[in-house]
Amino acid sequence: MLVPPQVDWMAWAGRLNQASLLPFLAFLWTLRRIPDAPRRTVLGWHLYLLFVAVAIPAGIYCKTQLGTSMANVDWIHGEDVPL
Repeated sequence: MLVPPQVDWMAWAGRLNQASLLPFLAFLWTLRRIPDAPRRTVLGWHLYLLFVAVAIPAGIYCKTQLGTSMANVDWIHGEDVPL
């Protein structure tokens, strides 16, 4: 067997996701210093960072308060938010 069954893959996925923040911030910092970078491109990447900053607390709220994932309760995916 190539993959040991006792590895907690969800914990590893969370660590990798957290570790990706620093390279992304370095990318944004570098992108802003390129004088020929299209302004819409720079704005788009910053809006993506804003989306992630909003989605993470929303996902935590859904998991802790509603007991399910955000994809199961948001209106974008076609489900009603339980009140």
